[in-house]
Amino acid sequence: MRISEASGVAVPDPLDILRAGAASFAPHIRDDGECVDPVVGEPTQYATPYHAWVRLALGDTDAALPVLDAALRHLEDPALTPNPSGVHRSTFSVAGLNHRDFFWPPVVRCVGRLLEAGHPQAGAFADRLAAIRVPDSFRTRGPSNWAAVWIRGEWRRIRLGRSPHDRDTLDRWLDPFFDSRLLPERGLYLEPGHPNSYDLFTRLHLAELLADGYDGRWREALETLARRGLDRSLAMQLSDGSLASAHRSTGQTWTLGAQCALFALYAGPLARLAGNRQEEVTQAAHRALAALALAQRKDGPFSPVQNQLPPEWRVGYEGYTADAHYGNLALGFLACAIDTGFPAAPSGRDRDPFAWADDAPLFRALAHAGPCSAHVNAWPAPAYDAFGLADLTVGPGRFLQWGTPVTHLPTGERFLPGLARIEEGQVLPLSAEAHALAGPIRTSSDAAMAGIELETAVRGEAFGYRLAARVTPRDIHIEEALPGRTGPLALLVPYLLDPGTGTLTEVAEEGPTVVFRHGPETVRLHLDACPARVRVNPYGFENRRGRCGLARIDLARPAAGLSWRLEPDR
Repeated sequence: MRISEASGVAVPDPLDILRAGAASFAPHIRDDGECVDPVVGEPTQYATPYHAWVRLALGDTDAALPVLDAALRHLEDPALTPNPSGVHRSTFSVAGLNHRDFFWPPVVRCVGRLLEAGHPQAGAFADRLAAIRVPDSFRTRGPSNWAAVWIRGEWRRIRLGRSPHDRDTLDRWLDPFFDSRLLPERGLYLEPGHPNSYDLFTRLHLAELLADGYDGRWREALETLARRGLDRSLAMQLSDGSLASAHRSTGQTWTLGAQCALFALYAGPLARLAGNRQEEVTQAAHRALAALALAQRKDGPFSPVQNQLPPEWRVGYEGYTADAHYGNLALGFLACAIDTGFPAAPSGRDRDPFAWADDAPLFRALAHAGPCSAHVNAWPAPAYDAFGLADLTVGPGRFLQWGTPVTHLPTGERFLPGLARIEEGQVLPLSAEAHALAGPIRTSSDAAMAGIELETAVRGEAFGYRLAARVTPRDIHIEEALPGRTGPLALLVPYLLDPGTGTLTEVAEEGPTVVFRHGPETVRLHLDACPARVRVNPYGFENRRGRCGLARIDLARPAAGLSWRLEPDR
């Protein structure tokens, strides 16, 4: 890792990350080649094929071959019991689905690499590859995002001359995507629930078709999707490199690896679709890489989530998350980025202010300026999201970021930074209320700032809600108001307490300012009203970034709203 002379920010080396990640799983490769999860002690989902690709991308052919052999065995016999895909948090009991759809791109990549290198075993592996029955071996068909994965792999097998299928067959497999879920002019793939993660995931695999020479009936539509999709991916990336929080899988590190892979395509084989945005593409690739670097545990497997806490704790994990498959998937995408040609370090120029808003069916908006970002989710998905300030980030290479719904494990309540009403001693967060937009989300930007504004009706209440976020290269300004209501208010600020690095965040009150310190990182929260009292609960909360706490700041006087500001030290 080196320090950028232009920005003073540490610039990680992608190969260093890949080597360390691969080495972290080396103790978990069985004699039969299967990659075993370090917690449940069994192979999980698609850990094995992605680990094989990572090893081969690093040039570790001897280590890769037995792992590739194990992955091919699963494809050759679909009757084999699928590897576990779900892990129960408390007991580590497991359940499995057929996830072999995900095996296909890394397995085909590996065989192609062996053929290119003229390896003595390449012919035998290629014969086995040619014998796999596609799509019979796989679980899904379009328009599922899973189908985009094996279709991408099959196009490469076609290019290798090892497939019974041709371009026309591939075109027919793509038809259902354009019938229902792909919106090329918006650069969007609409997965049910509208997760930002699977929009990114699917567009990456379809962009790889173009990079790999696809010239079929859907080429023009895919190029439109890629052009507009670049706009979307730049907008959905927060200033620390993370993907904006929305629905499932956002907090998995594979979303960071996938961004690395996608932006490497735009810096290389798809550069003509990026036009004059090469500097932005390079910055975006390195922001994602910086976030990925923070996931490497000092002693343990590469983390599948954006924290370094022990894998047994499963902090930030979802039911289908395990270290073996999601850690290796993140590394596999990084290997793809390196294989494509990871762009050289950027100049360090600040990100120009800009804002983005999505209307139906997403209702999300983001504002960025320099090292700061704000993301507002106005249509939260049940069981995953909350309404309002879904993300507030203050730059790459830092642990102390805000947003991403924080869950209180004993109660299941979810919290975002923002106002809460106090009624009869009860604290009622606005982020937990049911909101209906009173009009379109408004955005603005100029040379100094980018902004988001919206108004809602709070269902079941006789008052509305107004939110305005203004992002500058120095800070994030938030204004919240409850027109038609004046009463006791509190500002609730969930914060990262422990990312697993050994450093805990400290919270201190300094007049109308609340100071958050995490090692060398400091962020000050300034209020335009005097707090009567600040209470901090450091127990029982978590999100994708680690164990969390909750600061409750009660206002000294009844009010109809509050203005507050997050200011990171530089």
